[in-house]
Amino acid sequence: MIERPQPFVHLHNSTASVILDCRGNQPVLAYFGSTLSKVDVDHLNQLDRHQAPASLPIEPKITLTPTIGESYLGHLGLEVRRDNANWGLLPRLVKSETTGLLVTLTSLCDLTKLEITHRLRLDPKASVVRLAVSVRNICEKSVLSIDTCALTIPLADHLAELQDYRGRWGYEFQTNRQTIGSASYVRENWTGRTSHHLNPTITLLEKQTGPSSGAALGLHIGWSGNHQIRIETLADGRRVLQAGELLRPGEIGLLPGEVYDSPEIFLCHSSEGFNALTQQWHSLIRSTLNDSGAVSSSPRPVQLNTWEALYFDVNTAATMELIEHASALGIERFVLDDGWFVGRTDDRRALGDWQVDPDKFPAGLSPIAQACIVRNM
Repeated sequence: MIERPQPFVHLHNSTASVILDCRGNQPVLAYFGSTLSKVDVDHLNQLDRHQAPASLPIEPKITLTPTIGESYLGHLGLEVRRDNANWGLLPRLVKSETTGLLVTLTSLCDLTKLEITHRLRLDPKASVVRLAVSVRNICEKSVLSIDTCALTIPLADHLAELQDYRGRWGYEFQTNRQTIGSASYVRENWTGRTSHHLNPTITLLEKQTGPSSGAALGLHIGWSGNHQIRIETLADGRRVLQAGELLRPGEIGLLPGEVYDSPEIFLCHSSEGFNALTQQWHSLIRSTLNDSGAVSSSPRPVQLNTWEALYFDVNTAATMELIEHASALGIERFVLDDGWFVGRTDDRRALGDWQVDPDKFPAGLSPIAQACIVRNM
């Protein structure tokens, strides 16, 4: 006998709360925002009521990965095929485990023979939650194809605007702010990388949100490949945000026992405008890097780079002179930038040869390195 998970899961730190609704077939992100001092299950149950005319008395759930078997009428979060059949996916939540600020939710679909695992982790300090989903083929015979896998987030009504970021090389991160309309907003990146033009981020805002006031919800896909971001307004007026890897039909085929792991989706919340949202992102990045040991606890060395001083006109004499001046100023790290390899005289040629130019550096780069070492750089 399968024991049903608890109806609600509440995670919280000093700045944020997350509530997952686990009463239905699939988990729902019911709340992500400022810390809630008290959560009353009876009050949460009232969220099901729907008073709109000519509508169902109970709102259909917007689950983390909506499927066609849930009668979801928006863009599906998970679509699979097995031998061109058994596409009527209807998973059922069977297990919930909470360890600290991590909750793991397991669902099974008897029809398509797959296991779905949703993972949600709230950062210990920042108002940031990480979401990911895994799909396992539990059939012993045939291949399971995954056509769509995107995590789906219900949006609060007051988040009526979006801000995305576009641009090109040398003109990156140009902001574009607009009202969320009734038509779907879709950003698909097929370049295989993040790119300047279609990077994997978006911010949802109130109309009055500014640098230091108003609500903001930021999303980032932790993935440097093909990806999609979608905002959709459903027929009943609710809005949803979807994000995940962008897959070609048949691109992911799971043999029996194999697992597909989605990229992590990062959600960041602020009730005090853009500046506070940025601070929360910074807090997450610092804590993540510190925990991984990627950042030294010692002060960062003062650095001098040859680029602005010499551009492509680097050579032994000019570089040695620059090292002397740098040492006198107390510079701790010296960087020999672009222009040192064969034929690299401007930005239109020779990028990537990676052989030292004998005309510029007849003795190679060893004298340059030694000059830095003897000066404790």
